[in-house]
Amino acid sequence: MDELQRKNIISSDSIRYIFANLNSIVDFQRRFLVGMEPYVPKPPEEQHFGELFVSMKEGFMVYEPYCANYTRASKLCLAELESLKVLSHIIDPSYELPSMLIKPVQRICKYPMILEEL
Repeated sequence: MDELQRKNIISSDSIRYIFANLNSIVDFQRRFLVGMEPYVPKPPEEQHFGELFVSMKEGFMVYEPYCANYTRASKLCLAELESLKVLSHIIDPSYELPSMLIKPVQRICKYPMILEEL
């Protein structure tokens, strides 16, 4: 995102639409990981990961705007593809960028399955 802004490759509005609140998701995931770390070394019968999910349930709401915006962001990536090709030395805008943008959507969908297994 920084290089997009510094080099003015696409508009600030496009950057906001494509990446939405991705920084907020990353911040939440870091806090979630830190919250998970104390449970990991415990024996399985003492790993109460569900407690962490419950205590951080409001934080998962950070995914809502990103997921709601995902289709629009994907279409915008396609529309800006020619401009984004300048970044091909960092990331392939036609394949890798869309693959990375869907990761948060996939992650939030996996949490219910993970909880069921626990």
